[in-house]
Amino acid sequence: MRAEHPLAPLLWRASVFGLAIVLLALAQFAIAWRPASALEAIFVLFAWLDQALLIAAPLFVVAALTGYLERRAKRRATVARTMRVVFAVVATLVAAALLADMRIHELYGFHINGFVWNLITTPGGIASLEASRATWLTVTVAIAAIFAVVLGLLTWLQRRAVSVRKRRRLRIALAVLAIVLFDKGLYGYADLSGNGQMLRASGLFPFYQPVTFRSAAKRIGIQPAPALIGSISQRGTLAYPREPIEIVPPPTPPNVLWLAVESMRFDLLTETTMPRLWAFAAENLHFRHHLSGGNRTRMGMFTMFYSLHGPYWSHVLEQQRGPVFFDVLGRLGYDIEVFTSAKFSYPEFDRTIFVDVPSERRHEYSEDEVFWHRDVHNVDAIIASLEGRDTAKPFMRFLFFESTHAPYQFPEADAIAKPYGDAMNYALMNPERDIELIRNRYVNAAHFVDSQIGRLLDFLESEGLMQNTIVVVTGDHGEELLEHGRWGHGSAFVDEQIHVPLVMRIPGQAARVIDTVTSHLDIVPTLLPAFGVTNPPADYALGLDVVRTVPERTRVIASEWSGFAYISKEFVATIPLSGGFDADVHRQGDYTPVPALPFFQSHADELAEVMQEMSLFLTKDGTAH
Repeated sequence: MRAEHPLAPLLWRASVFGLAIVLLALAQFAIAWRPASALEAIFVLFAWLDQALLIAAPLFVVAALTGYLERRAKRRATVARTMRVVFAVVATLVAAALLADMRIHELYGFHINGFVWNLITTPGGIASLEASRATWLTVTVAIAAIFAVVLGLLTWLQRRAVSVRKRRRLRIALAVLAIVLFDKGLYGYADLSGNGQMLRASGLFPFYQPVTFRSAAKRIGIQPAPALIGSISQRGTLAYPREPIEIVPPPTPPNVLWLAVESMRFDLLTETTMPRLWAFAAENLHFRHHLSGGNRTRMGMFTMFYSLHGPYWSHVLEQQRGPVFFDVLGRLGYDIEVFTSAKFSYPEFDRTIFVDVPSERRHEYSEDEVFWHRDVHNVDAIIASLEGRDTAKPFMRFLFFESTHAPYQFPEADAIAKPYGDAMNYALMNPERDIELIRNRYVNAAHFVDSQIGRLLDFLESEGLMQNTIVVVTGDHGEELLEHGRWGHGSAFVDEQIHVPLVMRIPGQAARVIDTVTSHLDIVPTLLPAFGVTNPPADYALGLDVVRTVPERTRVIASEWSGFAYISKEFVATIPLSGGFDADVHRQGDYTPVPALPFFQSHADELAEVMQEMSLFLTKDGTAH
């Protein structure tokens, strides 16, 4: 039997080959980037090299460990067999992470980040992707194939391995050190000099780790450029509400039916796509310029119920503080039941929005792979719960519809837009090629949800309950269909991702169209006076009553996982919670980028107000900010 060469030299070469693959993969992220200066181009070059080294580093670690073990082991064959498998596993994990990031970026426009990690690690997070069996099968086969190919090649090639000279290893190590120092040094210089364009360029690549030298620079007498905007203070204890809620109970407290529809954007509300909701809107309050408080479910729902900006989420979650809205209903003795066709555990609504609703009154039905089955089940369950309720108590029912979540499911009877695509395989789909087929699925799913909304409205009418029932129907956020180059939501604050329908019925309020710009933060302040709450909205909300008053506002705030957007008639500025220079400013409408500095200079007062709002409901040393 032919003897095998030591494995370590082969693994070193395999690691270099893996690095080359990573470099090619990362290059695609920088191809479309247009550097504003030669220095920025140099920074992108070194950031590209540095990130490729970081991603491929686990391969080199295994190679080095293998060499160490082979030099000291008496049974090299056993070490080689074990380390071949270890290297194949690590290479497969690196490849899977890189391929997943490339796919996420291709579909949604962002890299693996804190939001993605939260999705992976929170119960119900993976399920919220609603990926089909075909998607998971494709991913499983791809991962198994990568592992098999890597392990097979290593086994076959080990007999041909050759040594790598130690002198060459030293040169390689010095080159790697130089690349890292140049990359981090240029980033630190960009931060010191306030070069926001260079700082944003670091976001081209996944897993980038910034390094800054502001403190060190100050110690040697170098004054860093002042940041465009300061970081948002997350220090303090939640003080929500700011004042005790005072209630003068109405003689007959109104019932509540609150319906949230996944990814329902504004232009779905038409006479053709959603005829039942369209007709209901014509007879009640129709808000035509309503914006979600976020571009994902977490922030959309959070702002809807709490009337606070997104950065308060972490404080609410930490303290497991329910919304004032449910405090009021509890004090008035409401019969409350909430339903979802997704999960209450992701995002963590069982520890935030619905934390005060007893677990036996939180109903989730999410195991059925067919979304519209879930929605039908929950509508049936709501009707049954109302038929068997204690009629001496006012009721509140909430339902989160899921059918309009990708892959947009519906029964054939609701297929009003044809042709439509088959069930989506996220791993293989091509949105640019198939966008019209995808759009038709989305429209059909909305048409189905409309029929289920109609069932609930019909029940209220038939039981004589509508006259004294508040009805709220809105989307948690919108859905982009490549209007700005992206599919889905969570990638930007373009109109398609945050402009949603809002239809409300409030007993005693005349039917009308409201054309002023409104936000999810306005819903609860608009509703609570109907329950006898006498506090001004500022005591418990950052939104306004937009029915009994007509506010004139110059901007709306929407939030994401790591930042927020300042949205006005002219601009959309996306600002990270960390502040600094890494802010994107775009023009409304065509969403073309504009220079950040003039925007921040001309909007300094408005941004100062926003920063103050971010800490209004926090206390420091027992005193409200």
